[in-house]
Amino acid sequence: MEIYETIFRFLYNILSVYVGYRTIELFLVSKKIKWGKKLCLYFIVWLINSLLYVFSTGIIVVRISIIIGYLCFAFILYEGS
Repeated sequence: MEIYETIFRFLYNILSVYVGYRTIELFLVSKKIKWGKKLCLYFIVWLINSLLYVFSTGIIVVRISIIIGYLCFAFILYEGS
């Protein structure tokens, strides 16, 4: 049963990162960056967060990692004033 929980968590994590990415997009202006770089950053944030969950580092560490990932999205993919 544990493998099913892990697979479900990976799928949930994909949606979670995507929703955060789209939410940030509502408030910030996008830079002109190639689609491949955006996908690569999205994949890296997802992978780090998923691996932290798999290795059971604790829910607080997982939540902090996703917040740091969202900040990376904001600084790299969007324009500042």
